[in-house]
Amino acid sequence: ELSLPPVKIHCSVLAEDAIKAAISDYKNRKAVDSQ
Repeated sequence: ELSLPPVKIHCSVLAEDAIKAAISDYKNRKAVDSQ
């Protein structure tokens, strides 16, 4: 179990969501460019 403070866990979750959003946005743009 992680012993990080709740704030750090929250930030890492936000960062993960941001990365996933950026990746999906990047893939969507690549798909649009190839059409």
